[in-house]
Amino acid sequence: YGETCSHCIALNKFLEENKIAEKVNFTKKEVWSNKDNAAEMEKRAQECGIKREGMGVPFVYGKGKCYVGTPNAEAFFKQEAGTQ
Repeated sequence: YGETCSHCIALNKFLEENKIAEKVNFTKKEVWSNKDNAAEMEKRAQECGIKREGMGVPFVYGKGKCYVGTPNAEAFFKQEAGTQ
């Protein structure tokens, strides 16, 4: 995520309101300021066949798949939490 990313803030609100952290084990990693996290995101995106220009935040890597954007990330977390 990016600390000032409006889409990431919206996803974070969704995660909090739905208590996703109580149901799904995940780690948030800031990628705008942290070069190591950004490199990891790029590596995961490449594994998913996503080119650098197609990368964006919020970005979720789970179960060997990549989810880019708030709607895709929310859908992933809903499915994992059993709320979809």
